[in-house]
Amino acid sequence: MAAARISRKNSSLPTAGFINRIREPGMIVFGDPQRWLSADSLLARLRVRLNRAGTHASDDVRNLLILAGQLEQGLADCAASFPTLEALRSQSRRITDLSALAFHSAWINASETSAAPVLRLDAMQQLAAIFSELSFPENLSLSLKIPEGFAFYALFPEQFSVTASRWANEHSNTSGRSAVIVGVRSIGATLSAVVSTALKARGWTTKRFTVRPRGHPFDRRVELPMIDPRQFSHAIVVDEGPGISGSSMAATARALSERGFKSISFFPGHEHEPGNAASPETRDIWKRTRRFFTRLEDLRWRGQSLQQTLATKAAELCGSLEPFSQIENCSGGLWRQFAFFDESEWPAVAPQFERMKFRCANARGESVLWKFTGFGGDDELFTDAALKKISRRAEQGFTVPPIGSFRGFVAMPWIQGRRLTAANAINPAVLECVADYILHAAEPRWTPEEHAASVSRLAEMLFWNTREALGEPLAERTRDWVSAAKSVRIPLASGDGHLAPHEWIRVSPLSGPRKIYKADCEGHDCDHTVVGRQCVLWDVAGVMTEWDLDFSEMAPLHQALERSGLKMNPDALTFYFMAYAAFRMGLMSLPLSQIADTAEHRRLQSAFFFYQSKLANALNGNGANGTNQSGTRVSPVRFQKQKAIQH
Repeated sequence: MAAARISRKNSSLPTAGFINRIREPGMIVFGDPQRWLSADSLLARLRVRLNRAGTHASDDVRNLLILAGQLEQGLADCAASFPTLEALRSQSRRITDLSALAFHSAWINASETSAAPVLRLDAMQQLAAIFSELSFPENLSLSLKIPEGFAFYALFPEQFSVTASRWANEHSNTSGRSAVIVGVRSIGATLSAVVSTALKARGWTTKRFTVRPRGHPFDRRVELPMIDPRQFSHAIVVDEGPGISGSSMAATARALSERGFKSISFFPGHEHEPGNAASPETRDIWKRTRRFFTRLEDLRWRGQSLQQTLATKAAELCGSLEPFSQIENCSGGLWRQFAFFDESEWPAVAPQFERMKFRCANARGESVLWKFTGFGGDDELFTDAALKKISRRAEQGFTVPPIGSFRGFVAMPWIQGRRLTAANAINPAVLECVADYILHAAEPRWTPEEHAASVSRLAEMLFWNTREALGEPLAERTRDWVSAAKSVRIPLASGDGHLAPHEWIRVSPLSGPRKIYKADCEGHDCDHTVVGRQCVLWDVAGVMTEWDLDFSEMAPLHQALERSGLKMNPDALTFYFMAYAAFRMGLMSLPLSQIADTAEHRRLQSAFFFYQSKLANALNGNGANGTNQSGTRVSPVRFQKQKAIQH
């Protein structure tokens, strides 16, 4: 996909591409989410964010900074050719730098316990002047990569401000206090500006630029701009990694070393080593290069940790005089200890894909769940969008109203009740409620182009995951359903994606469809998986799979959907059913080799086989849910290939 284009079409909604375009052993689960947005639309959103950031509240300034970094990234990756491109790139870097300056002052104000306010109104004024004069070529659209750490993994730019200050303290006796800051795009556009600004505040001279690593995902190469290492005493590489290969930061360090830089430091997003796809050369570079990082739990806002600030905010939002002194980490599946009465009921989870969550409670029994929904300056994505979606679902009666948002998290009252199981599907009112929810959650902005791209994405994932788990012959069969999925004409996109029984909570005797609440309904069309936005049949297939239903048992749901004009195409639904099972199978395979806990490993393995058997039965001609032509349940086929469960 080209990095930029001149077009009259504009889509601000995210798409997902594969990270491993060059196939590697293992299943496809991760995606590379990005979206196309017109440059004019992005500028308008920057102006809105600048107005909101006028109070210097750290959340608003942070969002301005992140959106500015996305503009810089989009123009840096722009493949179009026009006379003012280089001037616009220079302007975009200036915008990011000024936004980082405003953010730095907001962070100092928020972090210091007694310091006098340091307001950089001049930065805001300069940004306003630039925005008033900035103009783009007509119909210029930019490809914006979703900054994954900011969007999904609660990576705070404040962490890099602290890291830069600590690095400066350690190098305070260095002669020639100068450093070149290299940000690895995409997120490196924002992070390099944060680091550069923090170092300048400590009296350092800095020059920053960004690079786009190219080549094989596990063996990247980097080209540096013309730069004289004799002008700088240090070089710093900034990124959110390392990932499974660590090759992007390693490639940047290698290029800097070849250019003649002697003192090179890594500013990664976490303390972990590169994953199992790292080459010996990459591991050697990481071993030789000093790393500086700041853990999220070490950040302090006026002496308080993130959890403590969320607890304080919970009391404020609830109007409670009783402090929310009990703070529980609910991330990585830990929420299950509060949601279920017995551990035997716990569903399997893939911890690396779960959002950060905290549960705050007070002595009066009030509880609030904080869930990270992402930083970003775009009202259509992340926390602002999640807040709006949850509020709409609450107005429709499907959940409880959210309380508010803070620091990239959305606050919800903790819903106490019994989680549903697949056995509850015998009650037609339950499936009718689920069908009603699917229709209300569906997004109407769904174009034929988006549909075709989404089917192609699923088809590739379905083929390779099936090939990995069930072998080449069955993988070839998956292609028979692709055309049916592409030909279906349903102008609705999936609005949720997480519809398993345990996502529903019974809060009173189940006598009607509105006695159950959806626990997690902010939408999952933008995450770090390959799924991305899909046709609404993705949600239907998810219900069919997770609730362990055959076509006859799905009748109440199908009838409710068809009464609203949503026609079920059996072949298209079979494709989505298989794709859903293949994706979930791959998702369960990822943590299997990393989980030491015996009970957790057993849950993951059981879930893997569950989805694998669904996929195998459908491909072996038993129907879309392990049923034969008469609708009778058949025994699941369990292909226990060791290779499939070791990744």
